[in-house]
Amino acid sequence: MWVTQTYLGCPDKEASVWVYYLYENYDSDQQCLTNQIKGELQALGEIYARNVTFMMPQEEYAPTIEKEVRDRRRLWIELKGKLPGIFISKKPLCDVAFLNDDNLYIPFGLSDAAAVKNKFSIIRCTIDGVLKGAQSASDGPPRETFSERIFNALELKPGVAGIRIDLKKLMRRPERR
Repeated sequence: MWVTQTYLGCPDKEASVWVYYLYENYDSDQQCLTNQIKGELQALGEIYARNVTFMMPQEEYAPTIEKEVRDRRRLWIELKGKLPGIFISKKPLCDVAFLNDDNLYIPFGLSDAAAVKNKFSIIRCTIDGVLKGAQSASDGPPRETFSERIFNALELKPGVAGIRIDLKKLMRRPERR
């Protein structure tokens, strides 16, 4: 987990998911949640290691980070009134202009300890889903086994005993997409 002076940097370019803790620095109720959330983020950071980058403002730089998010006008308009929360993205914040299919915002409101734990179980499931999707995309389409290729090459047309095999389909290499 990165405790940072800016959210616009990209400290770990190998990450598949970026997670940002967002809150309004001037709101004392939101600041009270910060210590509990920090502990939860640290625990997730240990689980996911380099696959996920977790970002949390360094206390004295919280106003700077708050301004960075406010300067992303379209994103700020969508988040305004929903802080504190966790922003999960497939891209670093510097590449995000608004909420879309590549990111998700999970608001905490003024939660108690049990509610924060519950939200973090949702956050963990969300991260797992994004990582699974990223892994599937990097692997490309699933490859057919030889038996699947035989099955796909079978044609039920008149022939010997009503079955014939199209040798061209059988010998063809699966297409890469």
